[in-house]
Amino acid sequence: MGPVPFGVAVDHSGRFLYVSNRNAGTVSGFRIDEATGTLTAVPGSPFVAGLDASNVATAR
Repeated sequence: MGPVPFGVAVDHSGRFLYVSNRNAGTVSGFRIDEATGTLTAVPGSPFVAGLDASNVATAR
């Protein structure tokens, strides 16, 4: 995650968590282990999201 994690969203399947990194302009993505809840960064994360990424949402 970036220095100022801000917005958080879990996708509809419950398998992925996304965190907007305010002031870094990125979004970090994590896979959620169904058995343990452990988060693992997805390949390529964090992703460039724009100058002031503050909120994040997922779609079906």
